[in-house]
Amino acid sequence: NPASDFALFKWQDAPPGPVRLRLFNLKGQLVHSRNWTGNSGQIDLQDFGNGVYLYEVQGEGWKSTGRLVKSR
Repeated sequence: NPASDFALFKWQDAPPGPVRLRLFNLKGQLVHSRNWTGNSGQIDLQDFGNGVYLYEVQGEGWKSTGRLVKSR
């Protein structure tokens, strides 16, 4: 972190199954949502403005949250 073009999310030791990523701006507004299967996923940040975003990655029985800094 920071990221410029792409952000890669990896989760290990999570039960198999679908995973949902939600990305919020600092006002709490949902700016991106995506579903994956597997143990990693990538999102394209090129259309996002510079700044700090909050993410939530959630699967069956688990959730991970954090901050993502986007800068060019």
